[in-house]
This record gives sequence, C-alpha cells and structure tokens, in this order.
Amino acid sequence: MVRHISWHQKRMDDAYYQYFNNKNPHDLSHAIEVPSPLLGLASVKARASYNKSGMHITYEPYHEKSINNLKMIFDDTISYPIKFEDRSALNLLFNQRENYDDILIIRHGMVTDSSYCNVLFSDGKSWFTSDTPLLNGTCRARLLAKGTVQEVPIHFEMIKKYTSFMLINAMMDFNPHRAQSIQKIAH
Repeated sequence: MVRHISWHQKRMDDAYYQYFNNKNPHDLSHAIEVPSPLLGLASVKARASYNKSGMHITYEPYHEKSINNLKMIFDDTISYPIKFEDRSALNLLFNQRENYDDILIIRHGMVTDSSYCNVLFSDGKSWFTSDTPLLNGTCRARLLAKGTVQEVPIHFEMIKKYTSFMLINAMMDFNPHRAQSIQKIAH
C-alpha cells in the first residue's frame, strides 16, 4: 500500500506543469508496483523519475536514519523548488555538517529545510513550519492542509523560542514521539 499517494501525485503534477508547461501524463497509482522480493519488508521507498518521454520507478528497502542533531548551514543561493534527481547543491551543504547528523539550511536568514526533510518546530503546545521551505514536501503539504501544523516565518534567531523540532518527509510522518530538543540544533 502506498501511503498518501494522492499527495505524491499532486506534487508530481505540479512539478510536471511547472517544468514542462504541460499536463502530467503519468499516473502513480497505476505505475507503482513493489517487486515481490521487497513485499515482506516493513517499508519500501519508491522513487519515480520522469521526463516528457516517460517514467522510471526504482524501489529499495527503507530504514529511517537516526538524526539526533543538526548544524545550521547558511547559504543564500540554494534553490530546490522541484524534487530533482540532481542533489549536488544539497550534498555540498550536507558535507559541511562536521560531526552533526544533518543540517538545517538557512537562506537569507530564514529557516528552510534539512538536507532531505522539512522541519517542524513546537512551542510545547502547537507545531509550526517555516513559510520558506526549499521544497514543499508531501507530508508538509498534507499536515498544513489538515491544520496539524501552521506555516509561519521563522528567522534562524527565532529558533530558540521553540522547545523542540521534528524532521518530516514522505517516509518519516508526523509523530510527536520523534521530537528532539531544540538544544540539538547548533549555530
């Protein structure tokens, strides 16, 4: 079962239109078919690559990475509005993390994302996400639509007003038990 496939289809449709200025001819609900050797696994990651002439889907076992801390990385030139296969700009920033598990990318002073996740922040009562993400991930979009999180401007100096953070993406859904102390984000 593909979780939240309608959100993945919407992102793909939006990206296809934005990049090719045309309607997306690809239907994920008919294209995704997990290979039988992977069917018994708890989680399988499907990655769809597409262009004007076709779509290719790869599958791999998924194991959630343990992220215990983040290092703020400042870069005013980074742009990743569509989920491209080319992640070289993100990888250059990720390689600056030193001894940290992941990075928190700051662009023009504003919080964006980690190297592969959107970021949520909590004040102990509610959850918030930055209004300046690099990529509007499917989990983020769904949580905003449901009202689970609120989108607000978050300047990097405002991070200390929150008590915790959580990384989310299509494979790491919202779960308050995964929240980390805000103290685990280094400047």
